[in-house]
Amino acid sequence: MRTFSRKVGLGGLSGDAAAVALGHLSSFIYPLVSIPFLARVLGTEHLGKLIFALAIIQVVVYVVDYGFGMSALRRISLTTTPAERAPIVSATLVAKLLLYIACIAVLVPLVFLIPGLRPWWALYLIGLALVLGNIAFPEWLLQGLGKMKTFALLTAMSRIIALGGLLLTVNSVDDVKMAMFWQLIPMSISAVVCWIYLARKRQAKFARPNRKTVFAALRDGGPLFISMLSTMVIGTANTIVLGALSTLHQVAYFGTAERMSNAARGVLGGVQEAMLPRMTTAMEDPDGKALRRTITVGILGCFASAGIVLIVFADILIPWYLGHGFDGAIPMAQLLGVALCLTGITAAYTLVLVAKHRFNTISRIMVITAVIHLVVLPIGCLLAGGTGAAAAIVITETIIVAMFMADHYKQRHGSPGTTDEHVPGPERVRMTEAP
Repeated sequence: MRTFSRKVGLGGLSGDAAAVALGHLSSFIYPLVSIPFLARVLGTEHLGKLIFALAIIQVVVYVVDYGFGMSALRRISLTTTPAERAPIVSATLVAKLLLYIACIAVLVPLVFLIPGLRPWWALYLIGLALVLGNIAFPEWLLQGLGKMKTFALLTAMSRIIALGGLLLTVNSVDDVKMAMFWQLIPMSISAVVCWIYLARKRQAKFARPNRKTVFAALRDGGPLFISMLSTMVIGTANTIVLGALSTLHQVAYFGTAERMSNAARGVLGGVQEAMLPRMTTAMEDPDGKALRRTITVGILGCFASAGIVLIVFADILIPWYLGHGFDGAIPMAQLLGVALCLTGITAAYTLVLVAKHRFNTISRIMVITAVIHLVVLPIGCLLAGGTGAAAAIVITETIIVAMFMADHYKQRHGSPGTTDEHVPGPERVRMTEAP
């Protein structure tokens, strides 16, 4: 079996983690700066409408990603030549485009049919158009190639450009469409520059996609897609359900508190993905136990530290961050800090299971907890608005951790753990060849 030939010490591991963290940090510094700016310019009502529209578009982003951030990254990490990578790249991009077309076919009619969405149709069309940038930006390819610093540079550059555009062009409530544009344009900027870079480095090879390779990509990522849909229910759906059952002011409070939590989730989630090639290689190495432990403990510690900071300093951060009138977001931010600590445990378990190709286990756990969340969330929203939504997230995250721990116990003390299905990398399934 072929794996990475180069050995990576802890110094290289920490360097990769730092590079990806900085890249994702720049991604989330942008909303952390833009949200208080928009809160002052747009006010709670218009900011609530913008956050609600962004939540809808985020659903499309989740569907289009389909779990390729993990499944395609894993497959890329097991290749050794551009020729092997070419069919994976082509099939992944085509699969994402097909999912995008399906989302357009569903969302556009809904926007014009639902009275609450129809007045803001332009926001949704702008958002849908800019999802193309998410499709085109091959973050999974850069990370699979070990181009961590390039990823960080591209991400930071695109956010700086977008933030500058936002500050220059959004001056009143009449500029809410420009606010939507600048919130979503960074991925498109990164995609254009990234493909130019890959072409110059002779890493941007493509193979003619065909039904077999595209379906193979969809099949491989399918369990992770189900898991991501469940994650979307536990994450993005909170704002949508809250908007339907409560007020726009509660959406604004919850949305701004969630942005602070999501800043840490995004940065550390990116580090988690970047560690997948290392963890996959360590799983194949009899001497990889120390590396696996280092990665796991590091992820747990980072999530826990971020959560504790949010819990302890929320009452200071929120007034400073958003100004007067947003004190209602403080208890929501503290509860989301608790959820962030729990997410660290989930992230560590998920990384290990993905490296073992136990996608179905992840999917099963996330589907069960998503169903539970859909029961708990509306009750929380009706009883306590945004605070109830945040409490529902904590309850759901606790159940997820319990289920992962139960699976871990079963694998250690029951039957030996195996992969859920044998759809390995291109070294065993010749997905590089046309039928």
